[in-house]
Amino acid sequence: MTLEIDSDMNFRVEQPEAEPLVFTPDVSVFDIEDTSIVDDF
Repeated sequence: MTLEIDSDMNFRVEQPEAEPLVFTPDVSVFDIEDTSIVDDF
């Protein structure tokens, strides 16, 4: 599956049969304790 996401978080899926679940996590960057957002999840 290929997703194109622009800077406004609008997305387009290239494969018409795909049904992606896209979300924007609600994360406070000031509360992250690990070295990256990925590690903090």
